[in-house]
Amino acid sequence: MRASEITRAGSAERARLLRVDSYDVALDFTRGAEIFGSVSRIRFDCAEPGAASHVDLVARTVHEITLNGVPLDVPNVDGRIALPVLAGRNELMVVADCSYTASGTGMHRSDEGGTYIYGKLAQAYARTAYACFDQPDLKAEFTFTVKAPQRWEVLSNQPLYSSERCDADSRTFRFLRTPRLPSFTTTVVAGNYHVERESYQGIPLELACRAELAADLDARWLFELTGKGLDFYTSWLGAPYPYAKYGQVFVPELSCLASEDAGCVLVSERLLFRSGTNAAMDQLRTNVVLHEMAHMWFGDLVTQEWWDDLWLSESFAEFCASFASVRTGLSPHAWSVFSVGEKIPAFAQDQLPSAHPVASGAATVSEAIANFDGISYAKGASVLRQLAAYVGEENFTAGLRDYIARHAHGNATLADLIAAMAASSGQDLTAWSRAWLETSGPNRLRCEFVVVAGLTEVTIVQEGAVLRPHHVAIGLYERADGELVRTRRLEVDVVGERTPVPELAGTRQPDLILLNDDDTGYVIVRLDPRSLDTALSSVGALPDPAARAVCWSSVIDMVWQAELPVSAFAAMLAEDMRSEPSDSMLAALHGQAEQILTRLLSPEGKRLISVLMDDLPLGSELRWSLLQRLAGAGLTAVRTHS
Repeated sequence: MRASEITRAGSAERARLLRVDSYDVALDFTRGAEIFGSVSRIRFDCAEPGAASHVDLVARTVHEITLNGVPLDVPNVDGRIALPVLAGRNELMVVADCSYTASGTGMHRSDEGGTYIYGKLAQAYARTAYACFDQPDLKAEFTFTVKAPQRWEVLSNQPLYSSERCDADSRTFRFLRTPRLPSFTTTVVAGNYHVERESYQGIPLELACRAELAADLDARWLFELTGKGLDFYTSWLGAPYPYAKYGQVFVPELSCLASEDAGCVLVSERLLFRSGTNAAMDQLRTNVVLHEMAHMWFGDLVTQEWWDDLWLSESFAEFCASFASVRTGLSPHAWSVFSVGEKIPAFAQDQLPSAHPVASGAATVSEAIANFDGISYAKGASVLRQLAAYVGEENFTAGLRDYIARHAHGNATLADLIAAMAASSGQDLTAWSRAWLETSGPNRLRCEFVVVAGLTEVTIVQEGAVLRPHHVAIGLYERADGELVRTRRLEVDVVGERTPVPELAGTRQPDLILLNDDDTGYVIVRLDPRSLDTALSSVGALPDPAARAVCWSSVIDMVWQAELPVSAFAAMLAEDMRSEPSDSMLAALHGQAEQILTRLLSPEGKRLISVLMDDLPLGSELRWSLLQRLAGAGLTAVRTHS
């Protein structure tokens, strides 16, 4: 069947009419390599008996549809099945054959070195595996039953309840009923997986991967990381882990780095490193694990009402990953790595014609999927970090706890979050929300120096289509003994186009004056000429990684906006990049430098660089050496063509 578009208007009408109680979903994985059997029994109420609605399904063949014991005709549908004349209480059964995919979405099947099946059902791919109301705000309890070959491992969102032999070759695996979940966070995993199990403070833990990769699973490290994450989130959020187990399955050919399925997270096996790890690789994997774990509260326990509030899930998970990394000591400089690796690309996307607000409207699922980008992830996380600074961390945490308690196992909107934060802080956040979450585009801040009667006056100038309130730190740095030493720091509220800074009146201009010194703001900094010269020649002399991140971010944005020659950037790489002490920061800088420098190469050169870089671990010496040669080639190319 062809999949019809799922719309916000249609979903809102269906949510007004229906309340879904439960699903019993039976899947048969013994039918060969192309199709699997799917039987759905759905129990739901209708607020207006006699009304009509529809259920979503994309299937190869529909064999049977029964509504309240009455068989319905099997029409030639386009991804939905009409449900005429509903009763107050309803039971629907749909029997179908569905197709495996090879795309890393839907019910994916790989038969390389064994058989490996998993359901990556976000967003709106649940309908390709079983009949359902495939929208975030019709949550329900799910019971999964799977028929599979005898020796396969089968996992799902909940622990296994029973396993019974069907015949000589297959078994039936039945799982415990879930709490209320949206359909997109359900999953089933089945095949020749290697599984390791552990328990942490009464929570069963699972790790799984393809059998041939068992030696690379690094289970002890992952179990320890999982325990630290669960400890932190339950304490910080004041809410227990909401599910009966926590599983992480490393799967082949996943369409993303990970998927948040409740109690059974799917992770790309690209994060199983097969030749050892370094600090940058460990931080990447730590970030992914903590991001997906945060989704157990933000996205699964409390789910956005519709996809236009996607940021309530993804921005929070992105924020939580860095916040937890720093607070647990797992990665003390996680925010600086985030700034270089993720905030810089978000700035670039936020300046394109396709830029959208963090809280962006989406009339259809397709429009929502188009918003899975650096704005919804990194900009949203940056804005949440600003919100924590704006209302105070204690009030921010109290607001989050109230938000989760009020909407647990249900749905929430932007208004719900802002109301919780306003109540905890005692501040009216309406204007703040409108400025930061409901408009697009970044702001730039720069210092303007004017000498009047021999005294220096300093003004912060804000640029951008929307002028927003900023609370930023200003750092003044002077060269001393091979370092850039901060000699003064102050915090300023920036409002409107021009904000005088009287505290700096009469101050001698330092070697570097750095706006957003602690990097807590989502703002592009423009350095004055003297400060730019200092950054280009001596960024590695800054002891604070946050300050280095702001300098790198400013320079890289200037290159992208054609305000700084690529030759100056290539020279900066050659001089300063090797002095970067953080492997994780260095890996993030590699990514940014590669994007800029490969623009100077021929199409064939770009292809070769892409192949080589893809095969080399982030932060490896060979990757570094290649990048240095690329920087030299870029510098030569610029000089040749200038």
